Amino acid sequence: MTNPLHGEARAGGRVAVGPAELPGPPGAGALAPGDAVVYGVRPEYLAYAAAPAKGALSGDVTVVENLASAQLVTLEGESGTAQVVVAEDAEDAEDAPGTTAWAVPRPDRVLPYREGALVS
Repeated sequence: MTNPLHGEARAGGRVAVGPAELPGPPGAGALAPGDAVVYGVRPEYLAYAAAPAKGALSGDVTVVENLASAQLVTLEGESGTAQVVVAEDAEDAEDAPGTTAWAVPRPDRVLPYREGALVS
């Protein structure tokens, strides 16, 4: 399952998704500023943070699902809905629904799409 986040390419290969400006993946130079982009990132390639982080999506925790050795945390915010896999023993893993959290993407694991086609 991938988080399809709708955004717009910016200068320097970055991607704006709502108010968040996220790091672009390798090859993002093929995107022109202003291009409509779907920023695809799997939940396991987002780092969960309980405090504001640069280059992160923010949102309210709406659902926390137990996956045995991890939790699947759903964030909903101005940038859209994103799911993050959080290790069960992670320090921040106890955040409850209603709290605000951040998700930081790994740029090397992001898949950018333009007009339905993968940009490489």
